Amino acid sequence: MRLRELWAYLMTMFSEIARGSWRVARSAWFGMPAAPAIVELPLQCRSDIEISLFTASIAIPPGTIVVGVASGRGEENATIFVHSIYDNDRERVIAELMELERRVLDLTRGRRR
Repeated sequence: MRLRELWAYLMTMFSEIARGSWRVARSAWFGMPAAPAIVELPLQCRSDIEISLFTASIAIPPGTIVVGVASGRGEENATIFVHSIYDNDRERVIAELMELERRVLDLTRGRRR
């Protein structure tokens, strides 16, 4: 594990926690309606530790939670199902999840070139 990847992961998590907290607070204060979505994401994570770290990283910020993990068989990747409370733009949710997964993989495997 390199210090640069750890720093990038921690800054990403801090940003996600702040953004999720702001959305929840704004909803409580101003009555912002929920716009929920559940998305399916095939994972690049392979090991149990990578999957566990990634799913925990999704669950920590307010507004998202992993509702299911389907394990892969053979060469098939595992898949997760994520519920997002305030963002029903599925493509954006998937893009953000893929970026977070990249940060987790950089942290566990080292930066890929």
